[in-house]
Amino acid sequence: MDLRIGILTKVARSFRHLSDILSEWKAIKSCYEQFQNGGRVITAWPPLIEKDETIWKNVVEMWTVLDETLANKGGPKQCITTANSKIKAGKVFCEKGTPEDCVYFYSAASVVANAKLLYNCIRKRVAKEVQLPELKPLPMRA
Repeated sequence: MDLRIGILTKVARSFRHLSDILSEWKAIKSCYEQFQNGGRVITAWPPLIEKDETIWKNVVEMWTVLDETLANKGGPKQCITTANSKIKAGKVFCEKGTPEDCVYFYSAASVVANAKLLYNCIRKRVAKEVQLPELKPLPMRA
């Protein structure tokens, strides 16, 4: 499979699912293969919402290490990180326009529109480094 063509995504619908994905480490291997094929990787942290705040704060360090590891492994401009959040004195500071500030992403019911909003947030965030395609609406079904 040629990873340089198209967009490869992995969406975790919960922190438990994210844990399962990371425990497999297949995502990291896929990123390394992407770098070797001359492709790029864009990383994004999940949005921070109140009900997941404790878990989110506990895994920030892991995400930071993963971002740094991928950035070091990729060549110049091959790894683009979108996160810039910090925790100081127990408070989270999110930069406006980052995916983790995209609070409207998750609602009680996960729907396709939420994923589109998050994608557009990421697309705008990385626009200076890489041009991601705009998502086109699907035709209405009869």
